[in-house]
Amino acid sequence: MKILYVGRFAAPKNNLAIIKICRILKQDGISFSLDFYGDAENVDNEGINIKNSFLNDLDGLNENIKYSGYVDKIDIFSLNYDFLILPSFWEGFPVVMLEAAKNGIIPICSDIQTGPREFIANINEYTSELVYPFIGQGGVLLKCPVNDVDFKEWANCLESVYSNKELLNKLKYSVQENCINYSIENYRLNWEDFLDSLFLP
Repeated sequence: MKILYVGRFAAPKNNLAIIKICRILKQDGISFSLDFYGDAENVDNEGINIKNSFLNDLDGLNENIKYSGYVDKIDIFSLNYDFLILPSFWEGFPVVMLEAAKNGIIPICSDIQTGPREFIANINEYTSELVYPFIGQGGVLLKCPVNDVDFKEWANCLESVYSNKELLNKLKYSVQENCINYSIENYRLNWEDFLDSLFLP
């Protein structure tokens, strides 16, 4: 199982949850690797502290988690990953989710009050409750991980999707197809239709 994380160290990103989830995968005897690309911003003392805590908590996981820091000019999304995980407390509309999905990498995201639900579940409202894990055309939504029960649910989800090769391959295909809705060409056509509706009889 090959897992990818791309993002900065910051409180809203819930970075330390990654360690908790990976420890459960390790305890369950799952063969996996996780590549972490990102760094803390120099002016963000809290982010720097989170980075230090993350790196200091890798005992027993050094063979599984590879921290690469900020990497420029490398196409990390072409490296045949299975999953992108985003356990964030908060996101806007994460572009990294689209970049991963475009390359057949399945996004596993917190169901928070912003973008992942729109892409993964094609639901643009946040009042309705979902049953987790929610498997949509654009990936998988889970409760934002904040305790041991949540960390276990994330690990179990990764294990179950990866072990079901039919589902895994189906999702790898569907997340790529879902990206078509967010292409520049599709946006252009939608704007043309909108403007036509305003000005044409």
